[in-house]
Amino acid sequence: MATKATMAVVGRYIKIWEQCWDPKACVHIPFNGDKCLGAHVCVRIVEDSGSFYIEAEIDGHSVRYALADACIPTLSVGIATLEVCVTDLDVSSGTLNSLTLTVKGCVGGDIGGIHIGNCWDLFSQKIVFHTFNAVHVAQLIGVTDATANSQWSSGRFYGYTTYILDERCQCHK
Repeated sequence: MATKATMAVVGRYIKIWEQCWDPKACVHIPFNGDKCLGAHVCVRIVEDSGSFYIEAEIDGHSVRYALADACIPTLSVGIATLEVCVTDLDVSSGTLNSLTLTVKGCVGGDIGGIHIGNCWDLFSQKIVFHTFNAVHVAQLIGVTDATANSQWSSGRFYGYTTYILDERCQCHK
């Protein structure tokens, strides 16, 4: 019987915040019905081995940038583009406190010689993050033993608050 090697942790990845959309643009073609173009887009904020990043994804193709007060270069995949900007970033003592996030997306292309396309302001809000450790979470849910000594766990949990729920995006209709 072969001996089993023990794997060592090489990184810890925490998805702190994520929002996804499925924008689509449609056109009605007489005698042929509605024809639509769409994409699946996501934006997420992650902590990877102690550093914060922002990730943008279109149809499974993603990019990652260090989290900073800045706009990431426009991500384009096929018929879709995504613009993501972070402002008012507040990180102190290794803890993400808050940021304002703006996300704009566009879908456009040609169907049978007809160009269709549209752009949307998908998200624009201030997000306030709350950091809890294992003891806080155990107290919140009423558990007395809060051991978080697992090799893969940082023992840290995140929650967040958005100030205004924004339903302006009509990209799903």
